[in-house]
Amino acid sequence: DGFPLAQLSWCAVHVLRACAKVGSYFDNPQNFENFYLAMDFLTLRADATNAEKLAEESDETYEFLTTMLEEEEPRALKYFDKQWRRTKEHWMMLYRGEGDSTNNIAESHFHQLKQTFFLGKKNERIDDIVITLITVVIPNAIIKVQVANVLNEERAVRILTRAGNQIVEQRASKHDECLKLIQHILEIVESRRIEPNVLIPSLKAILNLAQRSLKEE
Repeated sequence: DGFPLAQLSWCAVHVLRACAKVGSYFDNPQNFENFYLAMDFLTLRADATNAEKLAEESDETYEFLTTMLEEEEPRALKYFDKQWRRTKEHWMMLYRGEGDSTNNIAESHFHQLKQTFFLGKKNERIDDIVITLITVVIPNAIIKVQVANVLNEERAVRILTRAGNQIVEQRASKHDECLKLIQHILEIVESRRIEPNVLIPSLKAILNLAQRSLKEE
């Protein structure tokens, strides 16, 4: 509801991967092969550079596919009607327009985020994710764009050097901040002005987090 004009397109690779697993619905192996080839064409191989040709070839292939299923493969037809006929706007290249045919690029970016910036952790607090995106990921992406658009090699080196120095300075600042916070907590505990049971659970959680981070490194 938030994006009424958005069009949801299914990844062609995943569509074909699903189609490759339904051979058991077909009585004739040759029909299954023709089914897969037709789905492959409709999702991935059709020529999208010519709109008129795309529409004509897509209609012909879709007609061939549905006729074959209706006349020869009743079980496969039932599967097709349920899974693909009602959703063709999501998987046929004819309806995709200028959209990407697969989500491989997005998956590659997500993999880099998870492995490079979040160190492969399966669970992460949402606030920590947002902080990392704002303070690390986005600045890193901006640096890459700056370097990619610089023709002068020396300037590119200066950009990377400056970025490296900023990272070192930020880490040093965070290190000092951690030490100050620890010192402040120590002073509060030593003053005996607070009930220890209030602090112990949080301190244990912080210790566990630090130990896990050391193991992952």
